[in-house]
Amino acid sequence: MLLLVTDQELIAAQVVKSILLLIIGVSLVYNIRLALRSSQLRRRILRMMLFIFLLAIAIPMVRWFQIDAAMLGSQNFVKGKTTGLCEVFGRGRGISFEYEVAGRKHVGCSTFHPLELNSIKVPDGYYLVRY
Repeated sequence: MLLLVTDQELIAAQVVKSILLLIIGVSLVYNIRLALRSSQLRRRILRMMLFIFLLAIAIPMVRWFQIDAAMLGSQNFVKGKTTGLCEVFGRGRGISFEYEVAGRKHVGCSTFHPLELNSIKVPDGYYLVRY
């Protein structure tokens, strides 16, 4: 399922992910360095386990970063249709929509910020959707 988000949301997400990846990257280097310098086997094992844990967090985060970057750089648009109102987890009220790409129908629910709800025709409003 592909979701519609505003450029501002994508940019904010990229900034947050960049900061988190920087923190995780520094932590990875710091932990592997301490693990290699440690003379105690128990500490070395704990540091390596922490390294693996941080790496397991970083790998999907890098992928999400790449997906958002691709979305920001995309110039692919298709006509989408609003279908109603919905609830976006953690963000409140949103707009449900649908669109079709390469014969495949996509549906989603997304916030409408920074726009006002009364400026969007719901249902049966037609808008361009970047995918």
